[in-house]
Amino acid sequence: MSALVKPIPALYTVYILRSSVRHASLYIGSTPNPPRRLKQHNGEVKGGAARTSRPSLRPWEMVAIVSGFPGMLAALKFEKKNGQPKRPRQSLTSVLSNLHLLLGVPSFVRWPLTLHFFHKDAHKAWKAWLAESNDLVPTNLVIETDFGPSTATSAPEPVGGESWGIHALAVNYKPLRNYVEKTNSIFSFEREGIACTADKICPPAKGFTPSVLITTAKPWAISRAGATIFCLERALKTQWSLSKANVPPARGS
Repeated sequence: MSALVKPIPALYTVYILRSSVRHASLYIGSTPNPPRRLKQHNGEVKGGAARTSRPSLRPWEMVAIVSGFPGMLAALKFEKKNGQPKRPRQSLTSVLSNLHLLLGVPSFVRWPLTLHFFHKDAHKAWKAWLAESNDLVPTNLVIETDFGPSTATSAPEPVGGESWGIHALAVNYKPLRNYVEKTNSIFSFEREGIACTADKICPPAKGFTPSVLITTAKPWAISRAGATIFCLERALKTQWSLSKANVPPARGS
């Protein structure tokens, strides 16, 4: 019997958990599904961690999340480097300062990470730390805030209507549906020989299978062309003056 292949999670995050009862109690973890993981920490479903199992500290809330990790091992590496708050208890500002330092490490800078804040006081502490340290935010880092109608991200998932906070995160591949459909249409209409990056025409992509071809346009755009990853690499290295780099750039336009 062949072993079942587990699907690659669409999302993997490292999160900062805080007790809503005692704000000095913090916990750092990683998960592909923040809403489900929060339920585990709060004892609503099986799982969780020993450090978050005390009823006197529940409910817990996720005040911030870092997303954009390429997989579980990457997120676990980031989580381990960040470390768990130890005694004497670290403040939220201390945890965020460590997070800021880690986000600037070269091995992590190359990842397209996003820092989400779900509580106003956590975002305020982040901005205060940046002002105090006079440090810049890594250029690759995207910062998003979603405080929702209330600050209670530990509240049950909204029923109907618009979701917010951790419940608004895309934990599956549904947001990529339009991209997949457009990519399929490109190859269905035998356009493998057409390739472009931005407004520049690249050499024909003959000889390349669909596995090494990607679309370069938004799914709702009129343009329907593909580009080899090698062509994109050359174009983006030129854009970022990385002609001698051994690895392709992390992003470009």
